[in-house]
Amino acid sequence: MSCTAIEDFLGRTLINETVTAKLNAAIKSDSSAQMTDALMTAADCISLDECCQLLNNALDIVVRSGSVRLTQCLIDEGAEVSSLSMFAIKSQPSIPLFEALLAAGYDFTKAGPKNCGMIKGRNMLHMVIQEGHMVEWLLDHGTPVDLGEPIYAPRARPPPLLEYCACLGSVDTFKLLKTRGAKLTRRCLHVAVGEAASAGIDPFRTIQQQPEGVEVKRDGSQRSYLNDRAEMLRYFVDELHLDVNDLDSDNSQFEFWGTPLNYATRHGDSAVAVVKWLLAKGVDPTIPSVTGKRARDFTDEFHGSKILEVLENHRQDGIEL
Repeated sequence: MSCTAIEDFLGRTLINETVTAKLNAAIKSDSSAQMTDALMTAADCISLDECCQLLNNALDIVVRSGSVRLTQCLIDEGAEVSSLSMFAIKSQPSIPLFEALLAAGYDFTKAGPKNCGMIKGRNMLHMVIQEGHMVEWLLDHGTPVDLGEPIYAPRARPPPLLEYCACLGSVDTFKLLKTRGAKLTRRCLHVAVGEAASAGIDPFRTIQQQPEGVEVKRDGSQRSYLNDRAEMLRYFVDELHLDVNDLDSDNSQFEFWGTPLNYATRHGDSAVAVVKWLLAKGVDPTIPSVTGKRARDFTDEFHGSKILEVLENHRQDGIEL
């Protein structure tokens, strides 16, 4: 983070250029000695209340950088961990950082406000759902898997944890959460299908065999994410034996689309491989949603010409798609 960015974040009225430069140098070098020197310099030119604000703002910056050393330094100087947002912690999370914050009294069991941007009632489990070892640490330290919200509320705040994991996490993390009491909802397969379809995943293949057009970045996180999407579908259908023809709800709900196939066809032709896989697993494309929409309707709506061809080839005599 540049000097200007730090100054903007901390507030131009609080600190002078010398303090800004020292803070920047401390963060860049990850030096607790330099951080202490910057704070001592600040204490000579600002009020006590401003010092407290400076400490808390500086804590937010160093937590976002992932520095455990500077986090501990600022805590020792009196920074309040209760001032931290979950977004700050999720920027560069680690178990050592979690442990330092927990020892200072940070409450990992709390959830964010439901009207606050992307947090929307989530807790830290949602924030690190792609990091299985961190999920396990949070579970071992009391972070709840059930925040008591209606599962089928439109745009549920927060989203049910297993549905969230079905979209972004791994099968191992899903199993762990399930054994710790997270609820298996009717939509786990549906949302997993939608996520895989949007990414253009082919559940028949390993990630090294994915079709052209599926972006695989060099970093391991993207490769792991794509692998997890295919593995999640196979786990749900082949191991958990979830019904590929099950409806997501018995009543009309906002953003509930019916069958898993409907969730796939809403993503247009990027979903071709997922649609073929679902058909091979016994999906019935004629089953309507509660509102009467079938896979063919979503295919037309989202311009899935290749999917329409797949469905036409699969059609049996006398069955209307």
